[in-house]
Amino acid sequence: MELCHFHIVWTFGTNTRIDWERFANPQDADRVAKLIVRPLETYKIEEFDDGCQRCAVFRLGKKTRG
Repeated sequence: MELCHFHIVWTFGTNTRIDWERFANPQDADRVAKLIVRPLETYKIEEFDDGCQRCAVFRLGKKTRG
């Protein structure tokens, strides 16, 4: 069974990045994004499954830091 989750995908000019924070639903992600979006920055909320590479990188980083 694959569990879905959501990330905020930020865009500023031609730069795009996926936020590290994982959300259980798109409403929570959108609520946080609206609070922290910067001028001239846009965002969208995207759904991911357990194969999410962003979460895999984050988990790997936590393991290597202790």
